[in-house]
Amino acid sequence: MGDLYEKKDFYDAAMAELANFPALAERIAIGDVTITQQFGAMAQMLGMLSMQIGLAETEPWTKARDSMVLADAAAKGILPFGQAPVYQINIRNQEDVPVTISAGRRLLDNKSRVWVVRDGATIGPHEVKTVTAIQREQSEFVHEVAAYKSFYQVDVPEPGANQYLLGVDVVRVDGGKTLKRIEDFNNIGAETDCYHLGVDEIMRLHVTFGLMNKFGYVPKIGEQLKIITYFTGGDIGLEGGSELTFEYASEDVSEKNLRAFSGDIVAKGAMPQSISQMREMAKYPSIYNNNAVYLGEFAYLVKRELNPFVFLSIWNERVEELVRKPDVLNINKLFVAFIKDDMSVAEAQANITRVIGRADDSYAIKFVKATEKTIKIDVKLRLSPLHDAEAVKAKVKLWLIGEYGRDSSWAKMGGRRINWQETQKGLRENVYELSDGTSDLYLTIEEVGSNLPEVFQYVDSASVTVKNEPMLMWER
Repeated sequence: MGDLYEKKDFYDAAMAELANFPALAERIAIGDVTITQQFGAMAQMLGMLSMQIGLAETEPWTKARDSMVLADAAAKGILPFGQAPVYQINIRNQEDVPVTISAGRRLLDNKSRVWVVRDGATIGPHEVKTVTAIQREQSEFVHEVAAYKSFYQVDVPEPGANQYLLGVDVVRVDGGKTLKRIEDFNNIGAETDCYHLGVDEIMRLHVTFGLMNKFGYVPKIGEQLKIITYFTGGDIGLEGGSELTFEYASEDVSEKNLRAFSGDIVAKGAMPQSISQMREMAKYPSIYNNNAVYLGEFAYLVKRELNPFVFLSIWNERVEELVRKPDVLNINKLFVAFIKDDMSVAEAQANITRVIGRADDSYAIKFVKATEKTIKIDVKLRLSPLHDAEAVKAKVKLWLIGEYGRDSSWAKMGGRRINWQETQKGLRENVYELSDGTSDLYLTIEEVGSNLPEVFQYVDSASVTVKNEPMLMWER
């Protein structure tokens, strides 16, 4: 990146130029705001423009600006979906007759949030049965088609405060047929009942239909479409043993003595992907196809469907046999190592298997236990005596953990090494005491001793040591 000029640089240059004009120089000397304020405003705008130009120089290598990340994510179809929490619900039948609770039955917690039963159960007299329930609500509206044209779009309304989208269904009001959602219009015939869910550069969703007489379905003028949106509260939970009530009373008298209580968590909820997560996702190939799995980018596919992961690594037989001995049992097999805090291991494995199988069912899948390892970094500083050494050491450690710590995007990607040059550059740019032209910095980064793809490596507070060798005044 070239030099970045700040507001002060532009302002000082303007004042130096005006000093060549005695009449203006006198007014500046006495602080005439009719001159200094105007040039200050212009210097501020130019400083902002300089920052944007500087960031743009890095865009071919990394999406530096948030707006570019959002635009890239929109082009690749990364949708702003959240993840709903799932809990076990213990239902006690206090009657002398069995009671059946069907899937889809809605419960309310003590904050009036809706929980939908996923799997029904028949509960015997004075028996307790466990079902699972997902925190999911829905709303719908009817859209009347106003024009008969290709790629007709219907905007999807944004959810309310502290609510996140889970999915969208499109139903024809006349006939009640639900249209199929597709990733793109590849291999789709004309008048096929389907729709595409797209997103713009500020993450607003819209339903898009097909191209007239070419592919996909094109709705007619006056046709009514029901748009159903599903949403959740995201990262919310239930206190153990808290009571839930049925949203409505059944006509079955025996249901009046049913009691429902929250049990163990099955899967945690999550908000949509953050900008930092999208920045990592946007690094994958732009000609990626979720059905064909372009060049075997299964990690991208799984993360896109099941984020967030603490760690995820997916590799094939070729990589497996580079790090371990060849074995005929590795043929046509994918290996998966992961750490996921928001759901049980069994459910996570089932979901990963489902997502990969939907894209390509020719692979066998083997799950490998992920192992964690910290990376040791030794930092040697020679700070000017003008700086507070302890404060600088704390800043250095904090920046390294932020970039390469357990929760960093770098660590979650797996299979990466710390670039020494970029790390030194990042420290100098983010710890201003190191860019004073006097202080010095030297890094020693331990290479992880194992190249196994299931190793989750990161930096933590104990693995980073920062020492300072004080600089003498005359050495400057």
